[in-house]
Amino acid sequence: MNPPEDVIVQLIEGLSQAPSLEDFHHLLSSFIRRHTGIEIWLGLHHPPFNGLFRFSDHILPPPFSCLELSTEEMEDYGRDKKPDGYTLIPIHFGKKTIAILACEDSGCPNSASQHSFLQRLAALSGLAIHHLFVRQDLEQRKNELEKKVFELAMLEESGASLAPELDIAAIAKKLLLSVGGYLTATSAALYLKEREHSTIFHLAAETGTSGPAWPRDLSVSYWNSPGGWPRFVRSGDIHDPQLSALAVSMGMEILFPLRDDAELGVLVFFGPMARKLFPEEGALHLAAAMISQSLAPFRNAILYADLKQNNAALEKSLGNLQAEITEKKQTQEKLLAYQGVVAASQDPMALIGSDFCFVLANRACAEAFGTTSQRLEGKNIARVTDPDLFQKKLEKPLIRCLGGETARFRFSWSFPGWGLRHIDVAAYPYKGSVPERHAAIFILRDITQMQELENRLLQSQKMEAIGTLAGGIAHDFNNILAGIMGYAELAIAKLDSPDGARPYIEKALSACNRASELIRQILSFARGESNNKDMRPLCLTEITEDVLKLLRASLPATLEIELYRRESPLPVLGNPTQLHQLIMNLCTNAAHAMPNGGTISVGIRGLVIGPLLASTDPAFQEGTYAELTVKDRGTGIPEAYLCRIFDPFFTTKPQGKGTGMGLSISHGIIGRHGGVIQVETQTGRGSTFRVFLPLLPALDVPGPDRTQLPAPTGGSEHILLVEDEPDLLHLSTTILSGLGYEITGTSCPKEALRIFQKRPQAFDLAILDQIMPHMTGVQLARHLLGARPGLPILLCSGFSEAIAPTMLEFMGIRSYLMKPFTRHQLASAVRSLLD
Repeated sequence: MNPPEDVIVQLIEGLSQAPSLEDFHHLLSSFIRRHTGIEIWLGLHHPPFNGLFRFSDHILPPPFSCLELSTEEMEDYGRDKKPDGYTLIPIHFGKKTIAILACEDSGCPNSASQHSFLQRLAALSGLAIHHLFVRQDLEQRKNELEKKVFELAMLEESGASLAPELDIAAIAKKLLLSVGGYLTATSAALYLKEREHSTIFHLAAETGTSGPAWPRDLSVSYWNSPGGWPRFVRSGDIHDPQLSALAVSMGMEILFPLRDDAELGVLVFFGPMARKLFPEEGALHLAAAMISQSLAPFRNAILYADLKQNNAALEKSLGNLQAEITEKKQTQEKLLAYQGVVAASQDPMALIGSDFCFVLANRACAEAFGTTSQRLEGKNIARVTDPDLFQKKLEKPLIRCLGGETARFRFSWSFPGWGLRHIDVAAYPYKGSVPERHAAIFILRDITQMQELENRLLQSQKMEAIGTLAGGIAHDFNNILAGIMGYAELAIAKLDSPDGARPYIEKALSACNRASELIRQILSFARGESNNKDMRPLCLTEITEDVLKLLRASLPATLEIELYRRESPLPVLGNPTQLHQLIMNLCTNAAHAMPNGGTISVGIRGLVIGPLLASTDPAFQEGTYAELTVKDRGTGIPEAYLCRIFDPFFTTKPQGKGTGMGLSISHGIIGRHGGVIQVETQTGRGSTFRVFLPLLPALDVPGPDRTQLPAPTGGSEHILLVEDEPDLLHLSTTILSGLGYEITGTSCPKEALRIFQKRPQAFDLAILDQIMPHMTGVQLARHLLGARPGLPILLCSGFSEAIAPTMLEFMGIRSYLMKPFTRHQLASAVRSLLD
């Protein structure tokens, strides 16, 4: 039964006032079900009316969620066409189909009155649906307007808070707090690129909870990409690898990149977000707009910072200008005072131009040349001196100095105003405003008296060196005498067989020759021979070996000497005493440079000096030279001292530890031998002194007699014999083997220790020399006693002050034998220890 008209009117009024589509659907479907028993579903055709009808759930789900109909289909359904098991009843407003009532065929109207009722109800519902659409549209427009008002207020508030700021960090902090609060972000960071043509961004501000530290700088390789950047990028869509990795590691959800035409760049990270509905496109666009407002404040802050910097730079420039004016006045005053000092100096000083003419000369220089400064200036130095002196001594240093190098050399000449003088010259480059104005500063020092003092001090140093080396000489001399005495005793024992005695007598004669040569060297060294006296052909190799042998005995045990030879012999023309002193000074300096021990490397070789190497020093002449190298791994020479190391009396050692004459005397010795000395040094890594002496044609230098007697066999007790002198090792082995002992002998203490450690119980006695390379006898005894306590040890030495008897007794060394000793003394000492 169809409802009365007033009920239908009430339904239409209720539909017109339905607050939502769900309420509308509920009222309409409930009314139809109550009056007809038919279950219907409402499909709305939303603007822009493109043929898509959407159905909503009510009590029962609809047979379809949406239905898309063309205009022709709408007209057909309007004529009650029944498609596919359901019936559609269109609802029109004007000429548009704005909705459809759908019901299943099984529940469709079964009478004309019901069908008419539904048609009328559909016609009346069109206006109500239209009113619902209008209300929804107005509500949506209202919400959008309120949102726009809110966004404008947010933008105005954000812009107003940033506009007055002129500090970059403050702007960045406020921006992060404002936008982060709107997005409900728990952490954020802002990076700023302040300069043009750069991809480096600097961290300007950060907010949020504690976590990993933001990097101070970012390199954004994609910043200048042709495609540009969007207003915002979600963390998963960032193409720049460094930015993407940073967003993941810091838990960021969104990135706002911002740039303008002036190349100002801003990167703003936010996340995570407390508002779970985020991100909404509108919220992100508003956040991007708020961030865009910061461009102008950032530009203003950068301009302000530049202005402050420029003002500070201007103030600094004004201050510097004032200081420069003051400094120039002071410099002028100092220059006048310096000119007075130079003019009053007793050392001749001159400025020589690139044309080899005097530019300036002080009064002392003019007096030395017997003229005035005004007359000397403009004259060529070759004409003022003499061509021979200029060519041999002055030309090469002057050319080097004009080329920018420092030179140091000496010469002797009879000055017109001074007479014969020995002169030390220090030449320094002077750089003019143009290359044509480059010049050389020559400072001449009269060292005539100093050279006389040098000669006197040379004699004093020689005597001091004799005292220093006395222990080493005594050790070597006693070793030689021990050989003489031992072999003489063996020769006497063999007198009944002349053929058997001959080798021992030859050994004794060889030892006597060595003793004679050693005494000759000591006497030559002590007589004070100097200058060019006793200049004769010498073998530099032999002299070096003799000096090193003496040094080894006198240097501390922590220092070692290594000798490297390539050719032997190397004949030179020289004074043996002076060459001894030269090598001694260089090695002693090397030892002083290594107070904590180390290795002194001494090298000897022949060398051909070609044009390139000869050009490095005016004293070089092309030809063959003997090169002596002394290298240490010590403290090195500071660069500030390098130009003064050959100055007389210059020393860096504490008072009382050095005279400052060692290298000065060595420099003079090398000069008198026609040689050259060069220094290479590096602070903290050591120094190398290279001495070049002209070579003579090869000398016929006989080699040492190395004939050795075969060691006899036999004996009962087993003795370990350690002696670094080959002759003494052989002699002691022969004596003890002849007495019936089994001998294991070696000249290397380290080798002896290895032998003993393999079989410590196999030896009944150890005989050790005290002074040996790498390890002393006392040190070796300590190792042997550590491996086998109570081992009888006989210690031998040629230097009576080498060790104290109380120290030997304390260490467990039972007996001590001084060299030279006789066969009988050795046998008695051995027997007393074994019995």
